Amino acid sequence: MQYTTLGRSDLRVSRVAFGTWQLGGDWGPTDDTAAIAAIRQAVDEGITLFDTAQGYGFGASERLLARALQGQSREGIVIATKGGVRPVDGDVTRDSSPKWIRQGVEASLRALDTEVIDLYQVPWPDSGTRLEDTAATLADLVTAGNTERNGIGVLIYGPLAHGLLGGHLRHSTAFEASDWRNTGPVFQGASYRRNLETVAALESYAQPMRP
Repeated sequence: MQYTTLGRSDLRVSRVAFGTWQLGGDWGPTDDTAAIAAIRQAVDEGITLFDTAQGYGFGASERLLARALQGQSREGIVIATKGGVRPVDGDVTRDSSPKWIRQGVEASLRALDTEVIDLYQVPWPDSGTRLEDTAATLADLVTAGNTERNGIGVLIYGPLAHGLLGGHLRHSTAFEASDWRNTGPVFQGASYRRNLETVAALESYAQPMRP
């Protein structure tokens, strides 16, 4: 496993992170046993960065990650989570107000069963809250000892294009009704066909080079 320093922070992390959006229910039912085994296998393989979010099932993903890491040494493990999304009427809305950020941090600490969130992110700021107010709230939480102060790095959103670049999706692939991709425009009609054709064209680049 290769490692790097995240941005200007002092966080030393594996270059490959383990993302857990799929553990929150938005990708269909979760097999808890398989998910826990996968996370523990990732630790054994040297992955140290685990990315989750309060909004991934509003605690479901964070709690499952906590279960999987239970008994593991916290030293060297970097947990990144996110806030700024609030449930409303069966959907979600962006809310990076000081009140919701504070509630979100406390909820994530409880769900993750940890005293420290190594990296807290607000990926979708809302237009109704000044960025200065969100930043000031996060600074206050750092001062209070809830989080640690970090520089700016990059965690890539959807590096495998939500499964498209995995090479296993086909025209005939059927997604679970509760899987967001079932209605996502990237996975529908002509757009989906073009995406699959693009992936097929890219396959030659993924093949191991021959001597």
